[in-house]
Amino acid sequence: MWSVAPPTLAEAKAKFDSDSVQHTTELESQISKFKGKVHTLPATMEFPSLPSAPKISGERVTDKLREALHIARMVKTDYEIELIREANWISSGAHEVLMRELGRYAKKRSEAAGSGKEKERSGKEGITEWEVESEGDAEALFVASCRRMG
Repeated sequence: MWSVAPPTLAEAKAKFDSDSVQHTTELESQISKFKGKVHTLPATMEFPSLPSAPKISGERVTDKLREALHIARMVKTDYEIELIREANWISSGAHEVLMRELGRYAKKRSEAAGSGKEKERSGKEGITEWEVESEGDAEALFVASCRRMG
């Protein structure tokens, strides 16, 4: 499987509008510079640790970040609400496209049933329209519709 290369530290700093970006190997030395408490997420299935991340422990370390994260997730800015509305609009449109194409193809299949015009798909024929016959076909159409709508 091909994956793009991760961004350089400079690219990550610019992209995420951060004051400082460093590799995880620098984490322990950076934390040792802090005077106060260090808040972390608990290592759970919900928040698994990175394999390369150092284990941070001690009396200054708490796992209260999870509670703060959940509270922050409950509060949405106007911009976040607008993004959620747009995602709902896109998802609804993709469902409509899928239902329409599924109905169109099902009608065509039912009209061909018993007439000797049924066709079996080999997977190698060219598709001139969406042929929704499986969950995989439905997912492909749904994802394509979402991406097309942004």
